[in-house]
Amino acid sequence: MDKNLTDFQIALRGQLLVNVPIIIISLASIFVLNTLIQNFNISVLIGTLFGWFYWKFSAAKWIKWADKNNVNHERLYKIGKKGLLIWNRKYITDVIENNQKPWF
Repeated sequence: MDKNLTDFQIALRGQLLVNVPIIIISLASIFVLNTLIQNFNISVLIGTLFGWFYWKFSAAKWIKWADKNNVNHERLYKIGKKGLLIWNRKYITDVIENNQKPWF
């Protein structure tokens, strides 16, 4: 794309694609599971796992979107780390250069 994206636009896209759905998925899972199985600790564990599985797919999708929009990898790392979207540079490399599938 020819459009230059600001840090805010990149971070906002990441928050809306990754973190907001994770919060919704985790809280909804915890609520539903706690209602069904009546064990809060197990509900939190399973809800967290559901959120983590979603993160693996959505973070990779966000990284690919940023790469398609010509965002520098170092810039993406800094934005992602500040926004609690990704934790290390290697994940960006794995997703983009090695075309890593989210489940590995």
